[in-house]
Amino acid sequence: MKRITLLFVIAAIAQLLMSETTVDKYRFRYGAIVGATATITTTSQVVNGKQVYTTVLDGRTKGLADALWHVHDIFSSTYDSARLPISAYRDIHEGKSYTKREDLSFDRVQNTVTSSLAGTETAAPNLRDMVAALVNITKINYSQSDIGKRRKYYMYHEEKQFPVEVRYNGIEKVKVGKKYYTCHSLSPLVDPGNLLEQKDALTVYVDVNSQKIISAKLHFKLAGFFRLEIME
Repeated sequence: MKRITLLFVIAAIAQLLMSETTVDKYRFRYGAIVGATATITTTSQVVNGKQVYTTVLDGRTKGLADALWHVHDIFSSTYDSARLPISAYRDIHEGKSYTKREDLSFDRVQNTVTSSLAGTETAAPNLRDMVAALVNITKINYSQSDIGKRRKYYMYHEEKQFPVEVRYNGIEKVKVGKKYYTCHSLSPLVDPGNLLEQKDALTVYVDVNSQKIISAKLHFKLAGFFRLEIME
């Protein structure tokens, strides 16, 4: 029994030694007001001889925004080197009592996606959850010839599959605090509905060198711009 326990301990230590974790911190602000913070944590490890990644996006309100709305949402995705998810979940806590948890599993052999809330259905080509989709667009090797080009992806979110187009806008200098970053500018094209100013109201800025999200801005019709910024 002691030998078996020792083997488990050695295996656990080996997994830790083979894993690598990065943590990036962000703030959401409206003008000078910081209303929320978030972390994006990515862990990579080798499982059964294959490289596997887990990215967790953890966001929560703070200060007055927390007193008014109290939001703490967690989105997690485990995916392969092609950024195709194996499993994912979202854990929502909003207001005083609203909670929602959804777990997803992706079967690439059977070409299905299974939701703990909506059941199993046939998956669209290269279907991704929200986190894996976000990671994917940051890892593409963009070039100047791609300016204006739209790439189409399929995403699963809130118990639905739907297509998303992302337009590449080119390279821009982005200032966060006192520092400038050279970034790829990307615009996911979404239905603006009654809230957003236009179809490309969301712009995401990805650092050319590190491939990290540096900043994002969202343009609402009535409230103006909300911004996300990396904290370094």
